[in-house]
Amino acid sequence: MKKILFFAILLASSMGVSFAAKRTVTNVGNTFSPSALTIDVGEDVEFVLGSSHNAVEVTKETWDANGSTAKSGGINVPYGGGEVVFPTAGTYYFVCQPHAGLGMKMTIIVGNGSTAIHSVSDNLSTFTVFTDPASEHITVSYTLNSSAFVTIRIFNTVGAEVANILKESRGPGQYQNTYSINRNLTPGLYFVRINSENQSYTSKLFLN
Repeated sequence: MKKILFFAILLASSMGVSFAAKRTVTNVGNTFSPSALTIDVGEDVEFVLGSSHNAVEVTKETWDANGSTAKSGGINVPYGGGEVVFPTAGTYYFVCQPHAGLGMKMTIIVGNGSTAIHSVSDNLSTFTVFTDPASEHITVSYTLNSSAFVTIRIFNTVGAEVANILKESRGPGQYQNTYSINRNLTPGLYFVRINSENQSYTSKLFLN
C-alpha cells in the first residue's frame, strides 16, 4: 500500500512553499507572449494557445537551432494549451513544434529566490495539508477571505497534472476536506497546488 511519508504544513511564509499570482503565456500569431519568464520553483504557468500551437520543452541546442525535436522526458504542453508546475530550478526552453522554424520559442527561468508576485486582493490566507502516514487520503484545510473559484490539483515532477481533487466556487470561510489519493500514482515526489483565481500555493508531496 502506498504511504505518504511527509506532507509539509503550509503557510504563506513556509519553507518550500510557493505563493504567487498566476502566470499566463499566450500566442500572438506565431510568437509566444511573453517570450521569456522568470518564476520561482513550485510556481505554475498557464499556456493559453491557439489550436495550431503547442509548447514542447527542447534542449538548448535544439532551441538555438530553431529545431522542434522534443527533449526526452521534458514538458509537453498540448495543442490549445495547458497548465504546468515547474518543480526544479533551471532554464526551460520551449518551442511550438509546427512553428519552431519561424522562431516561435520562449524560455522560462525558474529560480530558488523570491520572484513571486503577491496579489493586491489576497483572498486565500492559509493552506494546510496533512495525512495519516498509513492512509491513502489527504486532508486539506484552507481559509478564504472572500468568495473565489478554488481548484486543488496534484502534479508530477515534469509538471503534468495527475489528479484534480477540487474544482468549484466557494464563499468566504474556513474549509477542511479529505480526499482519496489515486492508487495508480507511483512512489515519488509530487506537488499539491491550490488556486483561488489570482492566487496559489504549492507544496511537495512524497509518496512511498
